[in-house]
Amino acid sequence: MDLYDSRAGISAFLFKKCPPEAVDLAFVLCSPSVSSLQPALALYKAGLTRRILISGGGTAVDG
Repeated sequence: MDLYDSRAGISAFLFKKCPPEAVDLAFVLCSPSVSSLQPALALYKAGLTRRILISGGGTAVDG
Protein backbone atom coordinates (compact mmCIF):
# COMPACT_ATOMS: atom_id res chain seq x y z
CA MET A 1 0.00 0.00 0.00
CA ASP A 2 1.51 3.32 -1.01
CA LEU A 3 0.91 6.79 0.44
CA TYR A 4 -1.83 7.60 -2.07
CA ASP A 5 -3.80 4.48 -1.15
CA SER A 6 -3.49 5.32 2.55
CA ARG A 7 -4.70 8.87 2.04
CA ALA A 8 -7.59 7.75 -0.13
CA GLY A 9 -8.64 5.16 2.46
CA ILE A 10 -8.48 7.64 5.33
CA SER A 11 -10.37 10.28 3.32
CA ALA A 12 -13.08 7.77 2.38
CA PHE A 13 -13.49 6.89 6.06
CA LEU A 14 -13.52 10.46 7.40
CA PHE A 15 -15.68 12.03 4.70
CA LYS A 16 -18.20 9.24 4.16
CA LYS A 17 -21.63 10.56 3.22
CA CYS A 18 -24.27 9.26 5.61
CA PRO A 19 -27.92 10.23 5.92
CA PRO A 20 -28.49 12.53 8.92
CA GLU A 21 -29.86 11.00 12.10
CA ALA A 22 -31.61 12.61 15.05
CA VAL A 23 -29.21 13.75 17.79
CA ASP A 24 -29.62 15.34 21.22
CA LEU A 25 -27.02 18.02 20.54
CA ALA A 26 -25.23 19.32 17.45
CA PHE A 27 -21.71 20.32 18.56
CA VAL A 28 -19.75 22.70 16.32
CA LEU A 29 -16.02 22.80 17.07
CA CYS A 30 -14.36 26.23 16.68
CA SER A 31 -16.44 27.94 14.04
CA PRO A 32 -14.22 30.27 11.97
CA SER A 33 -17.06 31.32 9.68
CA VAL A 34 -20.83 31.21 9.42
CA SER A 35 -20.62 28.61 6.62
CA SER A 36 -19.15 26.05 9.03
CA LEU A 37 -22.39 26.23 11.01
CA GLN A 38 -24.51 25.14 8.04
CA PRO A 39 -24.52 21.36 8.80
CA ALA A 40 -25.72 21.99 12.37
CA LEU A 41 -28.32 24.47 11.18
CA ALA A 42 -29.56 21.98 8.59
CA LEU A 43 -30.04 19.39 11.36
CA TYR A 44 -31.97 21.94 13.41
CA LYS A 45 -34.19 23.04 10.51
CA ALA A 46 -34.91 19.40 9.65
CA GLY A 47 -36.03 18.75 13.23
CA LEU A 48 -33.13 16.35 13.87
CA THR A 49 -31.73 18.31 16.84
CA ARG A 50 -33.16 20.74 19.36
CA ARG A 51 -29.86 22.22 20.50
CA ILE A 52 -26.65 23.53 18.92
CA LEU A 53 -23.52 24.15 20.98
CA ILE A 54 -20.80 26.27 19.37
CA SER A 55 -17.32 26.01 20.86
CA GLY A 56 -14.66 28.58 20.11
CA GLY A 57 -15.11 31.28 17.56
CA GLY A 58 -13.82 33.01 14.51
CA THR A 59 -11.59 36.01 14.20
CA ALA A 60 -12.79 39.17 15.86
CA VAL A 61 -13.61 42.02 13.48
CA ASP A 62 -12.68 44.69 16.00
CA GLY A 63 -9.60 42.89 17.34
